[in-house]
Amino acid sequence: CLVPPFAGVLMWMGTLEVLTLSTRLSALTFSMGRLAADLARNFVVIGVLLLAFSSALVVLQREAPGISEFDSMGLAPLSLLRQAITLDPPSLENVDVAGVGLLVVFVCLANIGMLNILIAQLSLSFGTISRDTRAFAMAHRAQLCVEMEGFLPAGQRRKLFDSLGFDERLEFDRGDVGVAGGLQALESVW
Repeated sequence: CLVPPFAGVLMWMGTLEVLTLSTRLSALTFSMGRLAADLARNFVVIGVLLLAFSSALVVLQREAPGISEFDSMGLAPLSLLRQAITLDPPSLENVDVAGVGLLVVFVCLANIGMLNILIAQLSLSFGTISRDTRAFAMAHRAQLCVEMEGFLPAGQRRKLFDSLGFDERLEFDRGDVGVAGGLQALESVW
């Protein structure tokens, strides 16, 4: 049954939310999330390339039948992936020249092209995130607070807002942007 392992993963993901109490740990988890999103986008592109080249190899194999791991679309992506990351030595006895050419092009595209793009993208993304990591952490923390606020009952939320005095007029200080002596004004959301 997959429910207990899934529940365990969800529990630990919830534990990561506790790390937002510390700005440094919040910045770290936010950075890891952004880098994981970049990885996921790149792996989606690699997956599309894998399926495209697998289907091409299956079509080539059907034109020249033989016993090969590229006989069906079910096995072809797995076989191509195993050969691309060199888990299996390529057994290309029954694959014609065009198939070998496709295999070489895919391996070059996946290993050299896409992985180099992934490395460059991750280093640029890490550079951007590390410059403004504190600001990202504070924005992430604010986003979590707003999401958690949605779980409060409406009456309790209304009491909390009323106790903060948002409806009272507030004078600007010297450091505030605006006309000296200006007053707070509510703006429509729409």
